[in-house]
Amino acid sequence: MNTDDNRQEAIELTTTDQPITPDPLFKVAAVFDTQQDASAVVDALKANGFVDNDIESYCGEPGVDNFDLSGSNQGLMARLLRTFRNSTYDRVILDRYEAALRTGNCLVMVHIHKTAQKNEVAQLFHHHNAHQVDYFGLAMTEHISEATSEASG
Repeated sequence: MNTDDNRQEAIELTTTDQPITPDPLFKVAAVFDTQQDASAVVDALKANGFVDNDIESYCGEPGVDNFDLSGSNQGLMARLLRTFRNSTYDRVILDRYEAALRTGNCLVMVHIHKTAQKNEVAQLFHHHNAHQVDYFGLAMTEHISEATSEASG
């Protein structure tokens, strides 16, 4: 399968009825090169008890609009959260996510309800060829390397 075919399949993943996320707060996020890897990790997450409402996936150029990196379409609270994130290193991370989407990659995010889920999600992400696995907390963002997620799991 060539790159154009992968990109087309990736774009099709974004046509699901997903809400636009106002901020990645309390989420683990990662970039995947292909729609196949993104779909496989979404299936693995569901098989491990994560529910549809906690899983978001964005692929390709349409994913940039759905992710709403500026927060401009989400109201005052989203704009405040994005303003805060833009004043920290998070801006660099979010810019990398945007660049990945613009080049046809996929972004998958999972809302975390318990601390232990953070490493479980990171392990699943790494097992499915993820890049740039990050956890977005209230006032900090943590990069989760493959070694860190395995050691904690």
